[in-house]
Amino acid sequence: MRLKKATKLEESFPADRSTLRQLTKFAGSGGGLTINFDAMLLGERIFWDPATDTLTIKGTPPNLRDQLQRRTSGGN
Repeated sequence: MRLKKATKLEESFPADRSTLRQLTKFAGSGGGLTINFDAMLLGERIFWDPATDTLTIKGTPPNLRDQLQRRTSGGN
């Protein structure tokens, strides 16, 4: 019977920033829309309805809200 040597793993190692971002963020763009958000917000402030393919955002960022309010109040 042949025994295999155990491979020693380091306690820590540098994370690949690109891979880590894919695990912690959602991002997408197309049709004039670009969006990205932390994955932890899904189900808390951002809700996806797969039946209607709709994202709902609860609590827009202040700078976005200001732009929307200016546009809808007639001040382009």
